[in-house]
Amino acid sequence: MGSPERLFKEVTGDSNIDLGFDYWKNTFKVDDRYLIPTLPGDCAQFDETFYVDQKNGSDINDGLTRATSFKTISKAMDMISSVNCSLIRVASGVYLEVLDFAYGGKDKTTIFGESREETILLSKSPLDSWEKLAPEDCPEAVECNIYKKEISNELAQNYHLHYKDKIITPVNVIGQYSFREVLEVNDLLSGVLPSDDDEDGFPDYKVTDDLKSSGSISGLTSIGRDKFKNHMLGIMMSDAEGLRYLGSSVMDYVDLSYKGIEAIYYIHTDLYADEDLSGDGASTIYFRALDGEESPENFISAQLGYSVFIRDSSNIVIQNLSIKNGRYNTYIYRNSHNIKILGNIFKGGYRNIYVNGSFRNGTYHSPSNLLISGNQITNNFSLTTDPQSEGHYRNFLLIKEILSDAHGIYLLNAGENITINNNFIYGVANGIQTYNTDTNYIDNNLDVHHNLIINVIDDALEPGGLCQNCKWHHNHIRNAAQSIRLKLKDEFSVGPVFIFKNITINSDKFSLGESGVPFHNSNTEIYFHTGSTVPINIYNNSFNGSRCLVMPTGGNIEEAGANFYFINNIFNCRYSMGKIRVGAYPSGITEGEKNLQILFSHNWLGGEFDDRPSWQNGRLYLDDHEMFSFDGTNIIETSEPGQVGFNFYGGFIGSNSDNHHLIRTNFCNKKISDALSGLEVSDLDSLIWSYEDQVQYSGNTYVHNIDRRIKNVNDEAISLPGVIGEYVGPFDPNASDCSDFKWLLP
Repeated sequence: MGSPERLFKEVTGDSNIDLGFDYWKNTFKVDDRYLIPTLPGDCAQFDETFYVDQKNGSDINDGLTRATSFKTISKAMDMISSVNCSLIRVASGVYLEVLDFAYGGKDKTTIFGESREETILLSKSPLDSWEKLAPEDCPEAVECNIYKKEISNELAQNYHLHYKDKIITPVNVIGQYSFREVLEVNDLLSGVLPSDDDEDGFPDYKVTDDLKSSGSISGLTSIGRDKFKNHMLGIMMSDAEGLRYLGSSVMDYVDLSYKGIEAIYYIHTDLYADEDLSGDGASTIYFRALDGEESPENFISAQLGYSVFIRDSSNIVIQNLSIKNGRYNTYIYRNSHNIKILGNIFKGGYRNIYVNGSFRNGTYHSPSNLLISGNQITNNFSLTTDPQSEGHYRNFLLIKEILSDAHGIYLLNAGENITINNNFIYGVANGIQTYNTDTNYIDNNLDVHHNLIINVIDDALEPGGLCQNCKWHHNHIRNAAQSIRLKLKDEFSVGPVFIFKNITINSDKFSLGESGVPFHNSNTEIYFHTGSTVPINIYNNSFNGSRCLVMPTGGNIEEAGANFYFINNIFNCRYSMGKIRVGAYPSGITEGEKNLQILFSHNWLGGEFDDRPSWQNGRLYLDDHEMFSFDGTNIIETSEPGQVGFNFYGGFIGSNSDNHHLIRTNFCNKKISDALSGLEVSDLDSLIWSYEDQVQYSGNTYVHNIDRRIKNVNDEAISLPGVIGEYVGPFDPNASDCSDFKWLLP
């Protein structure tokens, strides 16, 4: 790996991912860890073993030896029951099938791939019979490179296409928002053209050619539908530069283009079988490759749905496979327990590992006792996932608006005792997210640690929903739009939540366009829009990049504060505290309001003062009428002593000041107290949590007794996991070096 400086080299995109592969193979040594099949839960040994070989086997064999292997995994699964502890050894090959563990019938089973890269579970259906459009069917009757294929409407509603085993970007939404530019009254069944109530240049409604759509305008005449299709085909043949299709401040200065996108498609609903819009009917897929491929129709496929489906089952191990191109590559559903997902490659899944609780027969069921470890995971989009790209937000909006949130790992209404560790996640929309829909689901004892997450369009870690005793720690995040984003539900507070010893490193490539408006490719290390009653403890982390901390906006801005603790963190960013003035709440006048502030204690904030005029207004000032309660223990260093506010820039990249290279040069084995001028919190009990605070306000002095105990929702003092010591970041203070990612090992 070279010198420690390599960890901090200003690299983006593929270079970061190369570092990730280096970790996964050479440091974590995934090839050595999963050579032996893992026993399922409740098993002391394997009672039976079946062999599968796609190339040389046959489903008329008995499957008991390699020489008499089955041809399909499904046949082997037909031979097992939940009575025995079963092992299915799968040889190299491409298996076009779905592994369905349903209702406990296949419990106590391990599926083991003999060669991870070459034992491939491929959940896709190749699509043939593509037809290139004749010139008269192309936009403006000029020869084009658009292909079409008819499918049934039943399939069209859930179609997700792959091109060269990568998820393709659908572009329907571009047409839905931009068609209003050519829309006429006689295109609408209603005969009424809604008015645009403002002059922002963006539509206030969208149009669709899908008769079943719930959009603002859902009824187009046959002429209107034909016009919509031609409009869409015209957009597909353009580079789309300058097209602004969504009312967003981001799109206001990041115009849409197809740069970095390898293929696009659009589904046009042609007709339904019945007048009442029932029946299958037909649709047409229009496809265009953007990578110069001469025969693109040979590389198009559709997702089949699930690759591995575990529902209401227990004691299952999925190990050492490549699982590709399923809508949900592994779906762990409802009343499923004691599941291990170990050392696999997940690629091209909309949600690669999806854990989902659900209501059934009057009972809420949540998957629990799960281990997701040592997997390599990517959505494998056919577009750039590098947040440093100028098109990053364009790509994010395309994915978000049309596909919704895609994930590496998504826990929705999950249960208790779930561990996610040592996974290498890259090229995803979201890395690891948890969420709950109501109080019947609580993530209890969730432990997310030692994961490496690189190149994320949206959020790398997203703790959300209802979390009780959840720990997010020792993770390394590099190159994410938002490294950690909190969406914890305040109205159903449980907690506590612990976020500690993580490190984020995001290259800082902030730049201004010709108009002086910033490109939004600057990263955010931690962002929260959460309430105040969930106990949230953020400590011993190191945040490095562009924007370290961004506070909430909107209606919940007044709530985020109480029970929120930032302790012993490094904020080493261009602007460590963000470019906003929080406002006058709490006012600082009443003691009750003062106690609603965030506790900010024993942190180090560094960077260079940003003196550009465009950033002078709205800085977060260090007065006592703002949201943060600074107790005098924080260290703030700038390149301009005496500055009032702290908007900083520079950080560890591009700074000439030694003060702002401390993290880079002393990252591994230095105490924070040595490196950062005496910051010391090794003795948690000695910290001054409760103290007397004096505020000068309108010529008067107000004295407040601040009660800032670290506590749970029952107002009881609690201990924080790990050592609240002098070391920030995930490193072992006795490690000889940190340049080879060994600190990511548990």
